[in-house]
Amino acid sequence: MTTTGLAYPFNTLRQAAMDGVEGDDYFLAIDVDLIPLPRNCHDALVMELFNNNNKNTSSMMMDISNKTKTLFVLPAFSILPPKAKLAATPSMLPKNLMEAMDMIQTGKMEPFHLDYPPAYGPTNYTRWKMEQFHRTNSTTNNNNDTGSSSVYSISLDLKQGVDFEPYVVGYKPSIPRYWEEFRGFGFNKASFLFECYAAGYRYAVLKNFFCAHLDHPTNGMQADDYNTNIQIWKQFMDRISQRYYENDDNDHNNAGDKNAASMIHSISNKRLQDWENKKREIQEKGVSWK
Repeated sequence: MTTTGLAYPFNTLRQAAMDGVEGDDYFLAIDVDLIPLPRNCHDALVMELFNNNNKNTSSMMMDISNKTKTLFVLPAFSILPPKAKLAATPSMLPKNLMEAMDMIQTGKMEPFHLDYPPAYGPTNYTRWKMEQFHRTNSTTNNNNDTGSSSVYSISLDLKQGVDFEPYVVGYKPSIPRYWEEFRGFGFNKASFLFECYAAGYRYAVLKNFFCAHLDHPTNGMQADDYNTNIQIWKQFMDRISQRYYENDDNDHNNAGDKNAASMIHSISNKRLQDWENKKREIQEKGVSWK
């Protein structure tokens, strides 16, 4: 078997999948090792997206059917391996929301990547869990109509928009393309979602759905990939600033926002400098950073 030595082309494959979505349709952007839940997720989500006669369907859910720039977030969770086990197994997946809540309360499931809160924290897991608590109480009281919508909105500032990288359902027309220059570890999914943010997309969290990762051993940070991708990311951030914020003539809501453009450059420069400092620190200890 011949190897190329090239890092894995995550974004090239993501874009190939997006290109396979018919032009006037919806997509789910999710990694291959996460499972959408509950188990009837697809059919139930289609019903919520398009069943405008359902009195519990929020105006925001109707809006996405009317082609607005809203990305719906599937809250992401980790299924934790039992003690003495290296990996979680499919048999551990919750069948429904009540089982999911029980697993959260017993420590068998937790919000995804707690080690880096900016990536998924804006989902507002506390709010999502509270919604499930209200749902359970409503069901117990034989009252299925709580008057609540199927989603809740979350607002992000620019810094949060840079780091937030949820799994989302969206409407394909006008969605930005993935940056295929990213290969391997680092910035690949986050770059796509930040460009969505810069292009005017906003987020709403799905109350009735989630996705789960079966935790397993990983290789951690692949420093070679990250070292290459952070240079690409700096170029990407410069392009985003120019396209969406610096140019007064573009048709985006952010056009001419020089303060935001300055913040983008500041964020990217600081992150690049932090990485250089980290490499230097490791090298001073006599260990290769690779």
